[in-house]
Amino acid sequence: MSPHANKGGGEALRAPGRSCLVRRGAAWRRLLAAAGVLAALAATACVTGGAGQGPPQELLDWAAGPVRWYLLATERKALEQVRTSAEAVNFIEQFWQLRDPDPRTPGNRFRETFASRAEAADLLYTEGSTRGSLTPRGRAQLLLGPPVHLVVSSEPVLTWSAKKNRQERVVTREVAVEVWRYPPESLPERFEAALRARGITDGVLLRFHVESTGTRLVEGEELLQLAAEVAVASGRARP
Repeated sequence: MSPHANKGGGEALRAPGRSCLVRRGAAWRRLLAAAGVLAALAATACVTGGAGQGPPQELLDWAAGPVRWYLLATERKALEQVRTSAEAVNFIEQFWQLRDPDPRTPGNRFRETFASRAEAADLLYTEGSTRGSLTPRGRAQLLLGPPVHLVVSSEPVLTWSAKKNRQERVVTREVAVEVWRYPPESLPERFEAALRARGITDGVLLRFHVESTGTRLVEGEELLQLAAEVAVASGRARP
């Protein structure tokens, strides 16, 4: 075995004149192909060390993308302490590793599911210049997958109206509504168990108001937060 062999199945080679390791192998190539930000950060780390006054911009851009819905408060706090590109690469790698359902197998099923859900959300839920995976419905798609049952309707909501030469007043208007339902048997085992521990036995219901100005989640916020939290537990996740 090569003195620099790694357990991921690739080979770690020390580049001449550099202080970092350049890995090669199928797992590493998949990692770089799925997240170009890692390649950019790794290159910066090898050449310059990448130290700065705050987190590298590539890391901030990554955190502002679809992964935002899975980043926990503790991870956001840790992210703010990152100063070098090498630290940023390690942060991103650890993010995915903590959510890998089976680190003993090649690839990362959680990451693969995440990528396919993000792609679907971008196709289905884009709003103006906002990527679909960054919208409220895109968030639900990423955290729970597509709804098992979808009901589209409308309902009256109260709004504030102020017209020229007229007194401001509260009026009623119709708003399009989407209700997403996930029965208990459709949910990941860990998430369903977490719901039962909180006395929720009928699955998940999410309610969205869909308007021309954008979509709002009006019911189910705490359930989506819980879905993100249970994705990490003792270094295991079940997407």
